[in-house]
Amino acid sequence: MEMKTCSTFGTLNTLNIGGIIAIAISVLALFVVIGFFVYNHRAGMQVKALESIDSKLADGSVVTKIEVPGSKEDEKNQLRDVSETLAEIATNSESKIEDIADMPYNIGKSGKEYTKDEIEALIKD
Repeated sequence: MEMKTCSTFGTLNTLNIGGIIAIAISVLALFVVIGFFVYNHRAGMQVKALESIDSKLADGSVVTKIEVPGSKEDEKNQLRDVSETLAEIATNSESKIEDIADMPYNIGKSGKEYTKDEIEALIKD
């Protein structure tokens, strides 16, 4: 049998290269099989958990709706209070907007005071 010489690996036999390739393929196949079993195990655990949830929901042992103690009148009073508060906020915000529009914002960054007509002309441009 004739030996081949490679500068990087030294002396390699043709059978050694084939053996290395066979071992690499075997290791790869082993990882694929292990991955399949791990995936199958995790999928089985998930299915069991979902079946358990379904059975608990069917039995009624899980509370699906939380009831808060209180009467309907309390809820109506709370809604009325909220609507009154929102109405007050709306009226206050409208008056603030009118006040802001009346305020004199006529001083520029440079400190120059503008008249109302100059500001309107700048806005139109």
